[in-house]
Amino acid sequence: MKVLNHLPERIDAAGMLARHVCDRVRRALTAAQRARHAIAAPREWDAYRSRLVARFRAAFPEELFEMRGRAVKAEPVARFDREGYALETLRFESMWGWQANAHVCIPAGKGPWPAVVVPCGHAPKTLADHQVPPVVLARHGLVSILFDPPGMGEKSTGNDHFHQGTACLLTGLWSETFFIMDALRAIDYLAGRADVDLSMGVGMTGVSGGGETTMGCVLLDDRVRCIAPVCCTGALRVLGAEELYTSCPETIGPGLFAAGIDVPDKLALAAPTPCLAVSGELDELYHRKLVGETLADARRSYEMLGVPERFAHYEQRGVGHVYSVEMATEVALWMRRWLLGESNPKRVDVGDPAKLVESDATLASHPDGSRNMQTINAERADGMARSVKSVGRAMEELGAVEAVAPRKVVGAEWARVWWHRIERVAMETEAGVWVPALAAMDTRMPGAQASILWVDDREKWTALQDEPLLQQASGFLRREAAEAYAHVLAIDARGWGETKPEHVHYDLAGWNDVNRICSYMSIALGRPMVAQRVHDTLSALAWWREREEVDARRVVLGGHGAGAMVALLAALIDGAAAGFIGLRMLGSFRSLTRAPLFPWPQDVVVPGLLKHADVAELLAAFARPALLIEPLDAMRKPLTNGDAFAENVTFDEAVLPWLARVRA
Repeated sequence: MKVLNHLPERIDAAGMLARHVCDRVRRALTAAQRARHAIAAPREWDAYRSRLVARFRAAFPEELFEMRGRAVKAEPVARFDREGYALETLRFESMWGWQANAHVCIPAGKGPWPAVVVPCGHAPKTLADHQVPPVVLARHGLVSILFDPPGMGEKSTGNDHFHQGTACLLTGLWSETFFIMDALRAIDYLAGRADVDLSMGVGMTGVSGGGETTMGCVLLDDRVRCIAPVCCTGALRVLGAEELYTSCPETIGPGLFAAGIDVPDKLALAAPTPCLAVSGELDELYHRKLVGETLADARRSYEMLGVPERFAHYEQRGVGHVYSVEMATEVALWMRRWLLGESNPKRVDVGDPAKLVESDATLASHPDGSRNMQTINAERADGMARSVKSVGRAMEELGAVEAVAPRKVVGAEWARVWWHRIERVAMETEAGVWVPALAAMDTRMPGAQASILWVDDREKWTALQDEPLLQQASGFLRREAAEAYAHVLAIDARGWGETKPEHVHYDLAGWNDVNRICSYMSIALGRPMVAQRVHDTLSALAWWREREEVDARRVVLGGHGAGAMVALLAALIDGAAAGFIGLRMLGSFRSLTRAPLFPWPQDVVVPGLLKHADVAELLAAFARPALLIEPLDAMRKPLTNGDAFAENVTFDEAVLPWLARVRA
């Protein structure tokens, strides 16, 4: 049963959530851009840069930086001599026992040589686009090292950034850590090679996701003295908040949008490190207008610092999202210019690029896959000391839950059906965000009555029409009124039910989903989707308690699936709910860190939650009657009675007796 299309003013329900999140992103990043543009002196720039780099660094575990300079345990696998260069395959220990598979391209002749780290994009290093550039660098006298990114090639098992990467957020671990740490430990590995000279620092270049890693590393390690990000320089303010392209989770860090850090900011913060941004004229994603605007924005910082020659752009005509021989050649010349001080480096013709491509078997280094994102994150989760006393800290991880009073409440219409009054209501919980609701009130019960506020991740109408629990609780179609019956208010928190976002054209690609990008951007704003829905629930609760038919002291909060978790968190923040009902809700967030997949919607994630509490601690902290019905495990399968979460939880208690006890 629709609500919003019965209002006097037209509401774009399908576009509401994305519009709200995108508006917030644009406001935050535009304000940060203005602040950066206002800096006119190097002294001001130094303080500004230090503050933002510190904020970016804080998105990573401190262990990442404590590893710097430590000897790297490496295991050589094979060596192959080729025309003009040699190829070595190896394994090296990156961090936390994680093994990186790599191969090194070494110039012919006698070293030592300067070096360039080449992190891959979201594809295996055996892909031709990834294999060829390191060879081009080696032919230009630069040692280069290449390794698979998480989830690709020999590191595919347990390292999927959309599944294990999302679960990492629960322990406060941003998945970009795994991409960054391989690149930084590769520098440590190179520093131990006799044929490498790092006296002038190291260069770094990568395509797509590898370019993203490059832009991150230059802010985290001052040994990176020259960079060349390829086919990746597009502002997320445009790509995400205007075009709704779902970037990978490691490209959008928790709280970074709130801090004012976007791609142009990372490029600007790299100044005065020499940067050659490389793009393809026909790139399907990082199109010319987007790249041009992003680079013009970043270039301002180099100009302000008086080093405009250190920022350049090379666009190859007639190609798309690739890392071609021509691009790699320009990068090699750029690296020699800034790492060796050559004013006119010599261009080398490498011939037919197809002849530079090796077989997968040749490049294999067989890393130990038992240590991966999943096992490392699960260990972190297991080692975290959760307790009822720290639930308050867990609530802080939600981000700011704003004032709860609805801005506006509009009653669309009402009807009497048998013994019940059915109302359609819409509440504007914050500017531009409308929460549609259906109320079912038993008119046979005079005075203020007990009630249930229900949050359903499917749709409010589904809950009222198809859910036996609510039909039993509301007494609908029961001729005899009973004290156990309760009024019911079912809401569609933003993004659910009537306000479910409409798919966008990018969603035709399997990794894209408008819900996912809204979730990522919300986390980057420091206000995850769960927090926004808790705000909606508390707003609806504030209005509901003011109704004369409702006993404000006897409101039970409940919900289905992800909606049940929203209802539980709202009940904890509210502190006055009479009880809680969770139907088919997730039984443990920690279980998600062990699961091979992440089958729950990614917008259930509260970054850092498991540092303080899990479902058991949340329920124990609620300390009021709680009824769980058919709780689910990480794979959305029913839990057994042996998997109880807290002493105040039952699994098979009938709804009406339970409700009667709550009313009493």
